[in-house]
Amino acid sequence: MLAIVFLLFVVLSFVGSLQPGPVNIGVVYYALLGQKKPAILLALGGSLPEVLYTAIAIKSLVFSKQMDQYLSVFSATASVVFVVLGVYIIFAKSAQQKVENFGGKGAFWLGLSLGSLNPQLILFWAGIAWYIHLNFESLKLLENINLILASLGAGFGAFLLHIFYFGLIQKYEQAKVLKWIKEYPQKVIGTIYFLMGVLGIFHTCFNF
Repeated sequence: MLAIVFLLFVVLSFVGSLQPGPVNIGVVYYALLGQKKPAILLALGGSLPEVLYTAIAIKSLVFSKQMDQYLSVFSATASVVFVVLGVYIIFAKSAQQKVENFGGKGAFWLGLSLGSLNPQLILFWAGIAWYIHLNFESLKLLENINLILASLGAGFGAFLLHIFYFGLIQKYEQAKVLKWIKEYPQKVIGTIYFLMGVLGIFHTCFNF
């Protein structure tokens, strides 16, 4: 049963992270520069917040469904922050050269920062945790060992997805969209934050 919990969250995290995000784009950017070590370290740093946010989401199961109201407020607030952050990053003075020079621990901390700036992961995992809790009670997510394994599985799944993106670059590095990422990484990441915020607002306010 323990292995099932871990593997389930690995798969859910891998699939749930398929959409482009700031960490994915960061890994792709380093891959396009041929910097394998920084790409892996950035992927590792970007995956760690997934562990924390998954644990927080599972812990929310101890509360009643009235938490939905608070989660909606949290989602709306995070979405507005994303919009503002996205606009700021898009129009801020380019830090491309500085990013290119990140290596070793610098890439790790950059990934950790990018991953931490996505608290909506709590909402994603809260929905998953509630569904499993209501329909698969035998998994007992609130037991400490299962909570730990689920959180680690989520982080590992996210890390695998980032590495998967890195592998794809080796085959499709000539694609036009990847050339945009290489040339304008800061604007691409800012645009992603902006779109995440807009979609979050629509989802919260209009159930879109």
